[in-house]
Amino acid sequence: MDQFGAVRDALAAAGFPVAADASGLEWIPKTPVELPAGGGDLEANERLYQKLLELTDVDAVFCSCPGVGADDDEDEE
Repeated sequence: MDQFGAVRDALAAAGFPVAADASGLEWIPKTPVELPAGGGDLEANERLYQKLLELTDVDAVFCSCPGVGADDDEDEE
């Protein structure tokens, strides 16, 4: 994993098509952030997450709060 970027760059420099999205790699948070129940924080974070995804310059949004953006993978299928 440490050399993924170097290998990807070398392949691209050699003329091979490289699709970073197709690597199968994904970011997994090491420290999930639990939000207080009933405080509205989950809904606020979900709204922010969705608004960020709507931006044309944003390719991906990652969140370490369980439940935020949880159904995005289902939408892509």
